[in-house]
Amino acid sequence: SLERAGPANDGMCYTMRGINMNDKGLIAPLHKLIEYSSCKFLAIGDGGNELGMGKVWDRIQQHIPLGPKIGCVVPAHHLIVAGIS
Repeated sequence: SLERAGPANDGMCYTMRGINMNDKGLIAPLHKLIEYSSCKFLAIGDGGNELGMGKVWDRIQQHIPLGPKIGCVVPAHHLIVAGIS
């Protein structure tokens, strides 16, 4: 399990404030490990931009500020949604 930002619709990873982490060189493409693995993926997220939150992507779009921009599209097999990390 992990809490880590994942790619949004445009393939970029964002902070909760909408800052593009890829452009600033702040994040490695760890989501590729999940995409190419057959292992079950447990994720923890609290803001909508974390890997795994794609499992509730529709809710992120509706209820999270900047959700349509920052919402991660990579779903987890099992997701723990928290109020704070």
